[in-house]
Amino acid sequence: HLSSAGRRLSPSCSSRRSTSPLPLAIMQLSPIDNVTLAFGAILGLAVARTLPSCVSYYAWFKSSGLDLANYRGYGHGACRLFGIIPAPFLSVRAMAVSGVAFLALIIAPAAPGLLPAPWRAPAYLAALAFYHLYFSQLYCEAHIGAHVTVLIPPALILLALSPALDESPGAPAEAAAFTCWLMKIILTSAYCGAGVCKITHSLRSLARGGSSWCTGSTLQAFIFEAMFLSTPRTHSSFGVPTPFSYTLQKLHLLYPRTLLMPASFVAVAFETFAPLMLLAPAHIASVPFALVGLKFHYGIALLQNIDFVSWWAAAYAFLLADPAAWSSGLLVCPVDGGAALGLAATVSAALETAPLRASLALAYVSIHVAATVLLRFFPDVEILPLSSFPMFGTPQNVFDRRLRKHFWLTHKPHATGTLKNYAFPFTRPHTVLPEEIAKLPFNYLLLSHGGSEKPELHSNVEVTPELQAALDKIQSLGNQEPDTFATDSSAAPAILLALEQAKAAFDAAPRVAPEAPLVAATPLTEAALASDDTDSAARELPSTTAWAVPSELPLGERLRLCLVRSVISAAIALFSAVDLIFVGVFAARDAARRAIFGGPARAEACKPAVVVVGGSFAGLRVQRDLSADFDVTLIDPKEYFEYTPGVLRLFTQPHKLLALTAQLPRKHNRLIVGEATSVSSEVVSVRDAATGETVELPYDYLVLACGAGYPCATVKPAMAETTLEARQATWNAASTTLVAAKSVVVVGGGLVGVELAAEIVEAHPRKPLTLLTGGDVLCGTLPRSVGRASLAWLVQRGVTVRFHAAVDDVDTGAVRLASGEVLCADIVYDCRGNGPGRAATLLKDGAASAATDAKGRVLVDETLRCAAGSGRIFVAGDAMSLPSSDDLKLGHTAELNADVVADNIRHLCHAAKGGAQGVATGLATYPFGAVGASKTPRVSCVSLGEGYGVLSFNGLVIDGALAAVVKALLEWTKIAACAERPVGVAFWKFGDAAANWISRTILSPPTKPAVRPLVLYDGVCLLCSTFVQFVLDNDEEEIIDFAPLQSEVGLKALKQAGLEADLSTMVLIDEAGAHVRSTAALRVLSRCGAPFSLLYALILLPRPLRDLGYSCVAAVRYRLFGKDDGGSCRRMTKAMRARFLDQR
Repeated sequence: HLSSAGRRLSPSCSSRRSTSPLPLAIMQLSPIDNVTLAFGAILGLAVARTLPSCVSYYAWFKSSGLDLANYRGYGHGACRLFGIIPAPFLSVRAMAVSGVAFLALIIAPAAPGLLPAPWRAPAYLAALAFYHLYFSQLYCEAHIGAHVTVLIPPALILLALSPALDESPGAPAEAAAFTCWLMKIILTSAYCGAGVCKITHSLRSLARGGSSWCTGSTLQAFIFEAMFLSTPRTHSSFGVPTPFSYTLQKLHLLYPRTLLMPASFVAVAFETFAPLMLLAPAHIASVPFALVGLKFHYGIALLQNIDFVSWWAAAYAFLLADPAAWSSGLLVCPVDGGAALGLAATVSAALETAPLRASLALAYVSIHVAATVLLRFFPDVEILPLSSFPMFGTPQNVFDRRLRKHFWLTHKPHATGTLKNYAFPFTRPHTVLPEEIAKLPFNYLLLSHGGSEKPELHSNVEVTPELQAALDKIQSLGNQEPDTFATDSSAAPAILLALEQAKAAFDAAPRVAPEAPLVAATPLTEAALASDDTDSAARELPSTTAWAVPSELPLGERLRLCLVRSVISAAIALFSAVDLIFVGVFAARDAARRAIFGGPARAEACKPAVVVVGGSFAGLRVQRDLSADFDVTLIDPKEYFEYTPGVLRLFTQPHKLLALTAQLPRKHNRLIVGEATSVSSEVVSVRDAATGETVELPYDYLVLACGAGYPCATVKPAMAETTLEARQATWNAASTTLVAAKSVVVVGGGLVGVELAAEIVEAHPRKPLTLLTGGDVLCGTLPRSVGRASLAWLVQRGVTVRFHAAVDDVDTGAVRLASGEVLCADIVYDCRGNGPGRAATLLKDGAASAATDAKGRVLVDETLRCAAGSGRIFVAGDAMSLPSSDDLKLGHTAELNADVVADNIRHLCHAAKGGAQGVATGLATYPFGAVGASKTPRVSCVSLGEGYGVLSFNGLVIDGALAAVVKALLEWTKIAACAERPVGVAFWKFGDAAANWISRTILSPPTKPAVRPLVLYDGVCLLCSTFVQFVLDNDEEEIIDFAPLQSEVGLKALKQAGLEADLSTMVLIDEAGAHVRSTAALRVLSRCGAPFSLLYALILLPRPLRDLGYSCVAAVRYRLFGKDDGGSCRRMTKAMRARFLDQR
């Protein structure tokens, strides 16, 4: 306990120990343990989450061939540690091992009781050594380079020298507080150095007629640079959640005097006067200062896309867990008690407890502070972690013609594990050379302009006329006066518009010197391929080891893949153990029943006969639901169930077939392996696969769940593949063909095409691959964010994705587009959707004939019965078409079909026993009978290789490794359920019920309204116009129309809605009526997709309270945000313009 550990606390503090409001975790640890635990947890989390990406980056960086890769070190100039210790050149494996060792050495001494007390100080010194080995290799990495980790070495040194690490009775709480005081001195001196740099640079700038740092122009320039990368869908910065960052950046950019000038004053004051907190009692200053500092750095992440939070937060552990702040209760410790843990008292106590270590710690802090002061006079000298912290000190102004400005665009992700944005020819001594830009694996453009030098343009993309026009506009806007940012309200909107135009033109611009085309579109393809290394196929033969990881993947990707596989294996092991328990319990139950009710079984009454054609999702669900009360016969051409959504992985890993299959059930039903050839009103004709004979099976009820064909033949088993051995041979052949191919085309940008492309590029990252889609997005039936995430993943791995590529014909090794272009490749996979349903061929004539839709699927009514068979034939899954349903054809919806079919068969059977009356009434309808609502849950999970995925539930989208883990567990449990394993059946009963309940109550499926919603807004209010542009960017379904309240259209709509013209409120008119103020705003946000749609939860607040806040903002909107004079207009497409009803 902190109080009991202290030997020098005043009586006034000691007497309050029993009532001290300490957190439980702090009370249970020694004073220094609180500090080390907080420090280790914060820093360990940052290292652990970035390690795989950093290792992957280093593997690329080391072999990139860039001149920049010849340097190691810290800061901007690859300096030595403390200016003395050189950085080694490590192999990728040694660098990864160093990172893991550093992580272990900061966690081990932090975990209470894990290391003996004498080992803790050496562990921190060893961590400092591995810090140098690991972080010195990453000085050009986007997240970790430069100054973001400079506080880690001082923290490690002070912890290693802390007298409190000695747990002898002579180590009081003052010794722990001593270490915290020293770290506070280093932290505040760093802030002060940064603040003084800003002030001195501002004075020099003002003397030259320029701007001060505090005018707001500098923050405006920094935010403008951040927006080079930001989009309306940017909600994180290097893993730190930054919701609505693009909107906030845009808002601050447009109002530099109103928002940024006060923020600039506060920032400079906070930094410059930070050391004053050392004069205040620790119990008053430590924790509040830490909270303000963390908020300060979070604001930087939010507005500038720079993450200091992850790395500087560890230094704040010394404030958040400061014994002087918590020893007798935060903000309530008496003055005399606070003095006992003041700076002077703790220094004295530390020198008394451990004079050598305390003296060394004081000496280091003195050197550190002195360096902060002295280096201010030598700004070009770097000896990190000693620094005057001059970064961001020079005032900036995007409109001042006298200042040199650098405008850059890139397709490089703004994420951990990428090259730093400042590693290019406008900064630092070592950069990517201009002649090397063409070699970069991502598109890049740099325009340097302004000042006394001539403009310079470096780019590896073609500067198209559209791009040149946007760049010229940016140069023109940057060639103005120092006060333009404050005096010309149209300047900021104009340069923001030019930025968006430049980004759009840059995205469309082709590479200047593209590498060899991924897929040749000429007849020379075969000759070019013939000249390649003929042994490459032999080297790429697929592994037969389940845990083998493709060696060509970057190390970070391999680590991620191994981690995902480990989590999946552990979860499957847990499920298997639970399954064994269930099996044991059920076996014991059955044995007890036989013992109690022994003797020969009584002859069961004749059960109604149900024939199920098709042993996949819908057919097996019906079989499981009805086999206890009906005589069920299952017909399928094969003896096994194959999990179709997962089979695309077998193209690259055919050895996993057994994990994706299960034997069709026989225990509670009859199984016939054969092909159903015809259906009459009474019997089903089946050709037995074993004997070749045709048998007729009478039925009382028939369920056709035989699926549909598929153009990519391997995806669905052929009639001849009745056994797993035959199916395995097919997959082995498909994998071998893929390995031998030197170029691949995948036709179809839906679920199957995207997943197949992902599997191929993960297994064969160097194999040229093109994905063709006829639409403008991938996975068009899913939320657009799913397609965007999939596109980003594929493009990052070198897949060429071509949109609007309508296909006329697919042949062996060639694809003919509607434009006449022919793409040639060694292998072409046609993944353009399901073919005709097989049920239609069984119901083609006679009494059992049924109508079909344009795709050859059997038409059914809402009870899922077709017109044939006197109401006793049901069709489910891919084989049927229900005109009133817009369900996706997925395994999940097929099983929901099966639930309605099973319920209706039970109902019909029960009604038949009571006579003909009531047979046709009371049947369940789809989808209400399955989910209790008019819409089924929109659930999907797109696999992007084994280690990544995109999970979607009713518009809520989660991508990353978590989605990959969820997909694998859903896959395993579904196969277990189809094999009638208890854990699988139980899991899906609960899972389906939970999904249906959530879909009914919390997160409803997205729906297209019967009428298009209309937003009426104040056309003069700049805030309202900004909100409309936000909705334009985030209304993924593009269903909301707009009109100004002042327009003729707006006035007419108000009159029809029975509302008076009121410019103080936005109006929404939708299928539910007219809405105003906060209700209108929240209902609009609910249609903007996650995370914005989650704000609709605020509708639960009382409307008067919501409207009060809305009215307060509306009353001052002109004064705060100004009026729209047309300067903020954006360039709109024809589709956008058509949504403004007053402009039609």
